[in-house]
Amino acid sequence: MNKKAVAGLDFMKSFVIGLFVLIIILFALVIAAGNLTSTQTTSQITTIANETGYINSTTGNTTGYKVSNASIAGFTNFVVLAVWNTSDSVLIGSGNYSYNPSTGYIWNATSSLYNNVTINYNYAITSVSTAGNLSGYFISGISSLGASIPTWIVLAALVVLIAILSVVIMIVARINIKGKEGNQL
Repeated sequence: MNKKAVAGLDFMKSFVIGLFVLIIILFALVIAAGNLTSTQTTSQITTIANETGYINSTTGNTTGYKVSNASIAGFTNFVVLAVWNTSDSVLIGSGNYSYNPSTGYIWNATSSLYNNVTINYNYAITSVSTAGNLSGYFISGISSLGASIPTWIVLAALVVLIAILSVVIMIVARINIKGKEGNQL
């Protein structure tokens, strides 16, 4: 074999091996990029005025009056602003009731019973959203190409292809070595 042919085979062998390494790195980057999302937490404060309820119970958290908006997803930071006794329109002092800021329950802290009260309160709705899916479009484009083929079949075919090309490279290298040792053209 002449030196140009050997140099060409060496270049092709290096090129094919480099291409395989590049493909493997690209697959690893695509998989890693799937996890590169950032999240953003937002909070919106809402004020409710004149909600009618009661504060008769003297125990907290699971009994007492639960404000109507406490069931909204993301409800948090419940703060009672004022409570009035509806029967005589007297403001009930904050020491006469307690509340749980995360559940939205309000209950009596004294022996007085308040069967009909008006409650003014604030609460926040906290939501978490994906702010920047850095690889979403790229991954969705790649996955739409092979949507009809299960992933394990694609990976198995890739392994078989790499094995076949590796065998071909070894055979070419072996022929190249025999050409140098034996009769040269």
